[in-house]
Amino acid sequence: MEKPEEWYVLRTKIKKEFLVQEELTQKGIEAELPLTTKLVSTKKGIRKIKKPLISGYVFVKCSEQQTERLKFLQGSIDFLRINNIPQKLTQSDILRLKKLCEFAPEICSVPEAGTKVLITFGTLKGITGIVTSKKNKNYFIVESGINGIFIKIELKNTLFEIIQ
Repeated sequence: MEKPEEWYVLRTKIKKEFLVQEELTQKGIEAELPLTTKLVSTKKGIRKIKKPLISGYVFVKCSEQQTERLKFLQGSIDFLRINNIPQKLTQSDILRLKKLCEFAPEICSVPEAGTKVLITFGTLKGITGIVTSKKNKNYFIVESGINGIFIKIELKNTLFEIIQ
């Protein structure tokens, strides 16, 4: 008997996230690719483009048995694994990543030391993270749900409480 579907982290080749998401969708498999909007300067001026929140990853809702078959999609590398076990995300991890996209966050690989806080008001209410400071700006570091990848958002008029 096949286990119920869960969210897994599928690694992709460079700049192939959209291709992989489209292929999964065409196969009728639920896939999430959280996107942020970035301003880029081109010869024709400044324009907005959609970019993946975390480059190189698409989040796939499938059974563990399906992961073996889906790792061979065009543009994919394999599922993120630890001890050869595909890594899972919770539904709340997926919702948090989508919510964080609204803030044009930066990705960082290691959180800086700081105070752990809980956001108490606004869109990020209920999310915990670490406050850091760089060049007179305060940032909020949040776990992405993927081992070793964190998201950094500039704090502007955010209410929070310190957690010990």
